[in-house]
Amino acid sequence: MSSTCKSFREPKTGAHPEVDDIVAKFLTHLRNKKLPVSRKVLLKKALEVAEMKEIENFKALEQWCNCFMKRYGFALSRRTSVYQRL
Repeated sequence: MSSTCKSFREPKTGAHPEVDDIVAKFLTHLRNKKLPVSRKVLLKKALEVAEMKEIENFKALEQWCNCFMKRYGFALSRRTSVYQRL
C-alpha cells in the first residue's frame, strides 16, 4: 500500500437523511434549553421519527447514533459553566 492511499471515509449523509435532520433539530433544541441528552433519548427519538415517516427498514442502533453524531459534529460530553483550573 502506498502512503498516498486514503482510507475509506463514511458518507456525509446517512441512509435516511430526513430522520437525521429531525433528530439533529431535536438535539439542538434540547441543548439550547440546557437539558441533558443521552444516547437512549436520541435512539428513541430516531425510532419515533422513522415510525412517523413510515420507514420500515430503519434500525436505531448505537452504531447509527455514533455515526449520526460524527456526521453532525455532536458530542455527548458535559459542558461546564464554571472555569476549572487544571
